[in-house]
Amino acid sequence: MPEQPPTLRDMIQNALDDGAKYRELEARAIDPVTHRTASRSIFFDTVNGKLDRMPYAHHLRAIAVSLRVPYERVRQAAIQQWVPPENGSTAADIPEDRRAQLIAELEQLRNIADRALREAEGDTPAA
Repeated sequence: MPEQPPTLRDMIQNALDDGAKYRELEARAIDPVTHRTASRSIFFDTVNGKLDRMPYAHHLRAIAVSLRVPYERVRQAAIQQWVPPENGSTAADIPEDRRAQLIAELEQLRNIADRALREAEGDTPAA
């Protein structure tokens, strides 16, 4: 049986096991696209199973920078952890084109929610 790809929890826990501290991970976690950060609580809650949803794309990019790994690797680890398997299969068993479709739909929804939140907070004018 093939080995399951790592989850984001696994990747963060490995960094902690290698001596990183939550404070250090947070300090490095700056998204190169939006310059937004990933807080220490995102790392902590991911490791401890308290985060019940996949982090936003800007958080995943910030986490990738913090962990010093490619964004796509972090994104795939998050998918492995949060995208529910279909019909009892594992995320790795879902055909790549279907996974890509699910991911694209999820990212669109997150972008819409993120934009609406920024507008509600007055960060950007409504279109």
